[in-house]
Amino acid sequence: MKMLWQDACAFYNRLPVCSFSAAANAVNDPKAVADALGTEGVGLILQNRGLLSCAGTVEGAVGGYVRIDGLLGNQLLCEAAIKGRGGEVVPIGEEEILVSSIMVFINVCPDPDQFTQKNTSGEYSNWFQAQPYFARQIVRHGSQLEI
Repeated sequence: MKMLWQDACAFYNRLPVCSFSAAANAVNDPKAVADALGTEGVGLILQNRGLLSCAGTVEGAVGGYVRIDGLLGNQLLCEAAIKGRGGEVVPIGEEEILVSSIMVFINVCPDPDQFTQKNTSGEYSNWFQAQPYFARQIVRHGSQLEI
């Protein structure tokens, strides 16, 4: 995923690509998928297969999936629009992702390392993002959600 929006920074170096063969053989070799995810991963792009999101709660996984799916869809639209006009997409730079000089200047963030990433990601952020989806299901199907 390219870092084109601030929301994408939540997945900086945390959304690896899992090879097609590892994803296709996940039932027989789940360790290959786990290795692709790594210790810091919050999701996987399953090459030619789809997306996988993981979190400490179901809501967190749903919120992460919705964010990843939306960001990747918007990236495709952005790249098609820009390249169709002969331009190039300009991603957010690593310095802007890891350090926010404005926040350091006004002393809002005492630990500026990875300010943007830390403040746009995490379990609570993903949980919060999923709440409208669960609320809509409760309205449609009642308070008991059956799986």
